[in-house]
Amino acid sequence: MTIPGGSRDEDPAKAGLVGLYGQAWRTSGAKINGDALDDLLEAKAAHIETGGDVDSTALSWDSLKGDSEQVFSLAMDLLFHPNFSAEKLQLAQQQAATNIVRRNDDEAGIAGREAAKLVYGPNSPYTRQPELATIGAITVDDLKAWHARTIAES
Repeated sequence: MTIPGGSRDEDPAKAGLVGLYGQAWRTSGAKINGDALDDLLEAKAAHIETGGDVDSTALSWDSLKGDSEQVFSLAMDLLFHPNFSAEKLQLAQQQAATNIVRRNDDEAGIAGREAAKLVYGPNSPYTRQPELATIGAITVDDLKAWHARTIAES
């Protein structure tokens, strides 16, 4: 399921919101907390994944045929009743911070970012990069507001 609304639509002061949202959305869970959901899906060889990119956010799932109704129900619960957890947001922020600190270790990544600035301009939403300050400014309320906005507009 692809939902319109991605990082190009986020507040520049909170660059990185969509990436954190995508990770914390799934790991926080819904009526079933994220850790219990992980265990249940693992036992069924099923997956539910969430994520975001520049233009959209997404929810996907797969399972064996015999478990399809239950996994679909869990995915819809996650879509309509997410339980964003401060603990899971903090974990996502720590992982994003590691990526930010290490992003200049890859020459191809540097070249790609600089080429995008030449094409789109340095202030374009397509060239915006999360920074330690911007990801640190993101709260659980920001995740909830983003979810309400993107789901309500879809």
